[in-house]
Amino acid sequence: MTIAISGAILAAIMLVAVFAMLLTRRLREKYAVLWIIIALAMLLLGLFPQLLLSMTSLLGVVLPANLLFAMAILLLLGVSLHLSWEQSQSEDEIRRAAEELAILRGDYDELSREIAAMKEHNGAPRQEPPRTISHMAEPAAGRATRGGLRHILIATAIAGGIGYLIQLAVPIVAPDAYLDFATMWSATYLVVTCLSGIQQELTRASRRGPAGSGFRTWSRFAITSGITATGLVAVIFWVSGPRLFPAETLPFVGVVALATFGYCLVAAISGAVYGLTEWGAVAGMTVVDAVIRVILIASALLAGGSAILLGWATAVPFLLAALVIWLWVGRRIRHHLVIDVPMVRLFKNSAATVAASLSTGALISGLPMILKAFAPDAGVDLLASFILVITLTRAPLVVPLVALQGYLLVSFRDSAHGSASRILRWTTAVLGVVIVLAVAAAVAGPALMTWLFSGFLILTPMDFALIVLSAGLTGVMCITGPAVLAMNRHAWYTSGWVVSAGATIVVLLLPIEAHTRVVAALLMGPLLGAIVHVIAVARASAPTR
Repeated sequence: MTIAISGAILAAIMLVAVFAMLLTRRLREKYAVLWIIIALAMLLLGLFPQLLLSMTSLLGVVLPANLLFAMAILLLLGVSLHLSWEQSQSEDEIRRAAEELAILRGDYDELSREIAAMKEHNGAPRQEPPRTISHMAEPAAGRATRGGLRHILIATAIAGGIGYLIQLAVPIVAPDAYLDFATMWSATYLVVTCLSGIQQELTRASRRGPAGSGFRTWSRFAITSGITATGLVAVIFWVSGPRLFPAETLPFVGVVALATFGYCLVAAISGAVYGLTEWGAVAGMTVVDAVIRVILIASALLAGGSAILLGWATAVPFLLAALVIWLWVGRRIRHHLVIDVPMVRLFKNSAATVAASLSTGALISGLPMILKAFAPDAGVDLLASFILVITLTRAPLVVPLVALQGYLLVSFRDSAHGSASRILRWTTAVLGVVIVLAVAAAVAGPALMTWLFSGFLILTPMDFALIVLSAGLTGVMCITGPAVLAMNRHAWYTSGWVVSAGATIVVLLLPIEAHTRVVAALLMGPLLGAIVHVIAVARASAPTR
């Protein structure tokens, strides 16, 4: 077990090193793919050594070590052959470059002689172009963005604390309703996370202008997308609802439909105020929504705490928060909002970000629902424990980063030339926090779970650590995603989240033991998605030739 853990740690270090070299352009993508594959293989074998035993038995090898050494030798032979081929190609390119340089040098010498002969006609010095208004505005924009971070972090801390309180209170006060409540909460916030793609695209497209010419486009887009999304969600959950809530399908559909329409309004207003850099309004919407929700859920718990009642208490605050913030900033949106794309393009871009956000929701808010749908063989007790621990351990990491999506998008958009270094700093900070939290969860998690939730199945320390690690990987995607989107790489942004969600579901469908399958799915999905985003950033940052 110690050797396996050491291998997993080495693989994680290798992945971090490869990502850092990619982002700083010290390693090209075609070489990075090879080392990423090697690191992933090491990580899989370190976390699940039984895979090596299964391969040994399948191939008829006597000892697992023999198979491991044979695979390593074949890998080294392949790498050596590939490097030899690359060196041959490089020698040909260097020879051609030297020949072209000699020709250019001869042309340069000839031109120099001609210029020397005409020197009396070419004495005027070149003037540097004047600095534009946009160049002079960059420092001020940077200061405004940094000031907005303080507002958003404070609001996120308040809203996150309230959400954490809700997730602690429901299983304590209404343990019998917790699994249904968690599934309904998961379904609601899967839709919410999906629709956050509307907010992200509106944030990217929105600017402050003197005429407010974008209000008409914005209002038509908000109403149309709200009605369309509500209808689609109602149909989808009417079809899938009986599997999740066989006895209360209609109320369940009503809860999710109301949340859909309410959050479409929230997303539209949030995108506009992010684009206008109205950081006070952004923070106010976050806090108002959370405060209304905790009041309604507390009332629902006092009224009996049924899952449907708690669901209505979760959905209604979206509408109320949108109304409150509109009364606050609606006038500024009408008079100052400018949209940089036409309506058709706005819908097209939003479709891409919504598709990516749907995959985002599968990894964040919708994960409990996906586990219940694709791992029913794990049993009710194990699923309830996994969902409880995932919800409580992910909140300190993922919720703040999800709340910062708009801020990060504006930050990366306004500082395009420093995106790689910013990603590296944010990622390093997140991974450092993850390591500390993973150790703390492994040490204290089982004891705290026994103390607070004695009616639940207690998970192992390794389960706690790996669940926190998976939350950290998802948090990394919450950093790389806005960076890719700020570069206008919608296809890469979508691909990263789709690959991540698809890998999670595929692993959950593998014919292996349920406990191992759930843990592997939590890790592999966000890891592969982060790799796709890092490659996209590296390609976008690479100098053109």
